[in-house]
Amino acid sequence: MAVQLDQEAEVREQFFVECQWRKRGNKVPEHWVFNLIYQGNRIYALHAQPTSKHSNQVGRGRSYFEMEIDGVHEHVWVEEGDGYAEPIQVPLDQPEVIWKIFLKRANIGEHDFFHPDDNQPELEL
Repeated sequence: MAVQLDQEAEVREQFFVECQWRKRGNKVPEHWVFNLIYQGNRIYALHAQPTSKHSNQVGRGRSYFEMEIDGVHEHVWVEEGDGYAEPIQVPLDQPEVIWKIFLKRANIGEHDFFHPDDNQPELEL
């Protein structure tokens, strides 16, 4: 059963979703970061940051331990905790699809996607 973050019958305490966006600039593509946080720990994340890198310092015994991952990757919880990532393929020009992939892989129910550059003065939380 997927978690519904806005369910009225039950409050999901200590869970929150963090979304970060970096606007496209000169020679820099748009960046998206979606994190699922529980009790202050990032337990799952999808980072679509095509010009950045991630270095795995945790995840001993996993496929990408002590390797550097280019740009687009997902973070999964490992025995040592947060910080292990593996590459993932997502359509970089479709942030609404990246959001849906994040929700599905984090086992969160469907929620609308709002692009911060759509000139929306305020987003209802």
